[in-house]
Amino acid sequence: MDPVQALRQIAFELERGGQPTYRVRAFRRAAQVIGELGPGELERRIAAGTLEALPGIGATTAQVITEAAADQQPGYLARLLAERPPPEHDGLRAALRGDCHTHSDWSDGGSPPDEMAEAARALGHEWIALTDHSPRLTVANGLSAERLDDLLGLLDVVVASVHSQLRMPAGPMTDRMVAAIANPHTDVLGHCTGRLLGGRGRRPESVFDPGTVFTACREHGVAVEINCRPERMDPPDRLLRLAAEAGCLFAIDTDAHAPGQLDWLGHGTIRAGKLGIPADRVINTRSADEIVSWR
Repeated sequence: MDPVQALRQIAFELERGGQPTYRVRAFRRAAQVIGELGPGELERRIAAGTLEALPGIGATTAQVITEAAADQQPGYLARLLAERPPPEHDGLRAALRGDCHTHSDWSDGGSPPDEMAEAARALGHEWIALTDHSPRLTVANGLSAERLDDLLGLLDVVVASVHSQLRMPAGPMTDRMVAAIANPHTDVLGHCTGRLLGGRGRRPESVFDPGTVFTACREHGVAVEINCRPERMDPPDRLLRLAAEAGCLFAIDTDAHAPGQLDWLGHGTIRAGKLGIPADRVINTRSADEIVSWR
């Protein structure tokens, strides 16, 4: 095995299983260090037993590197693969061709765009949308509303999500969400309640009039996101049912901030399947060209 790929695969499996970020970073850091070594240096260090003298290489990562360089599957990786839950048979998951909501280290993700793309391709995705956050409200030296609309018009996919003032009263929050939905550049309403169930803390749902919001989504052709992050699972079942009954389109998205999280789509397709949401109402069953022409 290639040691760099073995380290990255371990990081992927840890991310997929929701393991702590510090553990994932240790393996990604080791992969970076090994990948930057000069010709023959890795072999010399393995023979001399000096791998751990390199920054970012500890006993565990050194063992993984040594086993992979000897063309063996590292024991650490084998254990992770053995612990994977068996895949569920999910027709809707098989129909998904892409992911409308992902992040890279261009904003608050942990990996560069090319690593996210490589991981998505390995999972069988045809495309992903890179939807990195604008840096607060100061993107491009502080965009006016008019200049922001100009920028949004250049993008293939726009996910609009509330990230601030999450505790405002229901009336103003509803108006705010409907204004975003009515913007002609908006394609997806992201994690609509903003709730957190754990992992990164707990946060209650934002309050708004779901009938008004989901009707606006249907009328403006904006897809309601089924967010697959385990700490979000947003919208809650009762609101997801209302959106389905309102006739909304949906986007089943991972909101991935790391490569391993791109494999979380099944969290959302299972929920959609239980409510009988058909594939033709899920926009990421479409090809990239169909997505761009639709929006």
